[in-house]
This record gives sequence, structure tokens and C-alpha cells, in this order.
Amino acid sequence: MALLFTSRWATPSAARAFGGFYRSTVPRRYPEARPADTQQSTDPAQIDDWDTRTGKVTVRVVGNLVVAIESFDEESADRVRAAVLAADK
Repeated sequence: MALLFTSRWATPSAARAFGGFYRSTVPRRYPEARPADTQQSTDPAQIDDWDTRTGKVTVRVVGNLVVAIESFDEESADRVRAAVLAADK
């Protein structure tokens, strides 16, 4: 199963706070989750990309929008994220 979750917040600051919270839940929901190779932080709330047994989990904060994508292949995730961000303009 793949998941696309978007949420709009009143301010970019609120979106960043929720994005940090959502990121921090990834290791609890996916006990085997590991930060993707490109990640340098060890703080789960700062990690944007995770590798899990069911696929990649990504969380992006763009302005006051949070976009979380779970278990899509990378190409599909990129297309879905681009479509969401284009529709938000």
C-alpha cells in the first residue's frame, strides 16, 4: 500500500513544526526504517528521506504545505510530489 498525505497549515512555521513531528513518527511506525544515504542528521525530526522494508518514506515542507509520500517507487513519488506542488500554486 502506498500513501500520499498532504496538509496545509496557517503559516510556514506551523508546517515546519508538523513536518518535524511527522518525520519523528517514521521510526515508530517502521521499526526497521533507516535514514536514506543522503541524510546527515541523526535527529529523526530533521530527516526528510527514509528507507523502509516497504519502500521509501519522504516528507517535504514547502511553504505552508507538508507532503508525505510513503512506499511509492522513486519515479512515481517524484511525479506525485510535482503534481501536488503544481496544483497548490
